[in-house]
Amino acid sequence: MKFKTLLWSIMTVLVFSVAAVGCSDDDDVKPAPTPDPDPSGKTPVLTLSGSTLEVAAEGGEASMAFTVENPVEGVTPKASCGSGWLQNINAELNGDKGRVVFTATKNEGEAREATVTLRYQGTESVNFTVKQVAAGTEPEPEPEPEPEQPGEGPKVEISATYDEGQKVLLVDMICTTKNADKALFAVVPASAIDESISLEEFMESPQSFAKTLSDEKLAALNGDGIKSEPAVAWEPDMDGVQVVAIILAKNASGKTAARADAQLGNGGAQPPIPGEGPQVTFKGYIGDYEVLFEAKSSTKNVASGEIIVMLKEEFDGILAGANNDFNAVADQMAGQGQALEAAWCEQINGDTGMEFYLQCADPTIILSAMLVVYDADHHRTVAYAVADKEKTPSESSDTGNIEIDFTGEASSNTYLLTVFCTTKNCTDGWLAWRFTDALNEMVAKGSLESAMDELKTMSNNSQKFEDFWVRNANNPHKGLKMSLEARPGEKMSFLVELSNRDGRKVARVDLVAEDPYQGKSEVKALDDKKFSDLVWDYNANPSKFTFKGNRPCVLDFGAPAWCGWCQELEPVMVQLSAEFKDQVDFYTIDTDYHKGAYQCFKSLFGTDGIPVLAVVDRNGNCKVVGGYLPADKLRLQIKIALNAKTSRTVTAMPVQDQPRNYVSLSSFNPVKNMMDRCLF
Repeated sequence: MKFKTLLWSIMTVLVFSVAAVGCSDDDDVKPAPTPDPDPSGKTPVLTLSGSTLEVAAEGGEASMAFTVENPVEGVTPKASCGSGWLQNINAELNGDKGRVVFTATKNEGEAREATVTLRYQGTESVNFTVKQVAAGTEPEPEPEPEPEQPGEGPKVEISATYDEGQKVLLVDMICTTKNADKALFAVVPASAIDESISLEEFMESPQSFAKTLSDEKLAALNGDGIKSEPAVAWEPDMDGVQVVAIILAKNASGKTAARADAQLGNGGAQPPIPGEGPQVTFKGYIGDYEVLFEAKSSTKNVASGEIIVMLKEEFDGILAGANNDFNAVADQMAGQGQALEAAWCEQINGDTGMEFYLQCADPTIILSAMLVVYDADHHRTVAYAVADKEKTPSESSDTGNIEIDFTGEASSNTYLLTVFCTTKNCTDGWLAWRFTDALNEMVAKGSLESAMDELKTMSNNSQKFEDFWVRNANNPHKGLKMSLEARPGEKMSFLVELSNRDGRKVARVDLVAEDPYQGKSEVKALDDKKFSDLVWDYNANPSKFTFKGNRPCVLDFGAPAWCGWCQELEPVMVQLSAEFKDQVDFYTIDTDYHKGAYQCFKSLFGTDGIPVLAVVDRNGNCKVVGGYLPADKLRLQIKIALNAKTSRTVTAMPVQDQPRNYVSLSSFNPVKNMMDRCLF
């Protein structure tokens, strides 16, 4: 009995010893950590770039690329193979792109194959086959495609004539080789043609504002031609202007352009008589981010005219070239400004005169303007003004009733308030703020005025106006603009009080700060080739940034896979790309994968580190605005780019629903103005 007990004890020890040895092997293989669920709810997708990979008989290192869509942080891919002739197998992943790297040993015998398995937790495993040719043979190279034989580039002809009866510029155009795939058309003032570049280069530059011919017109161009096509209708401000009509045709084999010169109108059936036109006074003023020109006629007989605004230094050069003869300059630049509308002429003839207002992003720029006016008999007067001094608002009364125009807007992080004292007679002011629900309770107990009085005693909820705040509030062209920090989603109410010796007025605005934008992104990711095609061909022009786009753009060079500031910038780019999607292109370049564009940009602009944020304005000028910028500051840079000054003139547009007697001037290009009137 004792022997049996001893035997069972020995067997039990052996069984548990074997079991313990078996468990030690399992302990060496630890299960992969379970990743946190993807907050977006998207599952990973593992994709190989191919199913077969051939290697030479000599062997060596080889790799197969793969991608992981929706990768999960903390999860790494694994690769394995049961064939001993594939060694050192490893899977590498950087962001969503990776590769399987291995070494094939030299083949001494027949051709052979091996299967490599790639795994990524949460996805189906994928396989690819590695084929190695037999010893002494090499895989047959794929035949190189035969180069296509170049075809014939298009050839075009164009002529332009002014039809006095129809008062329109007519053009005839034809592609004699009948092989144009695309055609661009433009009509520009002759002064806009840059003789230092070819017509082809000019037409493909943003400065041409060329229009693409429709499929219907392209077919006609390739057929019997476009004949007696109305291009630009004559208007009084264009009379006598020398213009150039240009057609550019392209196909895969080449491109060519042709031009035709013409004159719109006859320069006026009644030539202007200098010095006998209306009597006008014309003055210019500059302030913070604004320029103001005032015009008034003492003879009250202005019937037509135009205003031309430009850089003062540019006008000085034009004037010097004309021997300081303003009438000669008026002849030279006729039609390149903004025509005065009939309502504007009436205001110039009125008792208060006419005011032209221009937002200017750069207060250091000095602008000048030339006003050319005619009476009903076409007698002309030329007036000139420089905006180089601050306008002092006229002294206002410190008595009488007060009227307030109080408005506001909110983003996710900023409240922007604007105050106008429309009666221009306030001498003091206060701003107060409170959460909307709390202010409603205060008002319910009394009135807006009593709530304002209570808030004025709370230093954290009110601010007394500085003296220059009062002056701005009384200025009908400037107004008082104030900004306060906001928090996404909060509801805030603001009270403003303006007062003088006779009393006060309180106004209220309720605002809700926006939630951070989470909508559709309009940001486009570029590789080096797309950057070269759409933005700047840095290989062809490494020492000069030559913009290839046709509207402003924002460039973001970064590495969002690991750069914290780059990740912070992403939602800002997304939000503003949606906000400006019809005006500005937004591009991002991942410097981890596309280094060529960034290295050349870095070398030219002297930048270092990432992210690098740059804005290209509508004239093709590129400006590095920093690394990370919050939405409000990047929005300001974008607006500056959209309002970038072009040479010569600006356009004037009447202000809608605006009680003050002025029109707002925005950036204007004489070439674009001509193309906006194009009848194509």
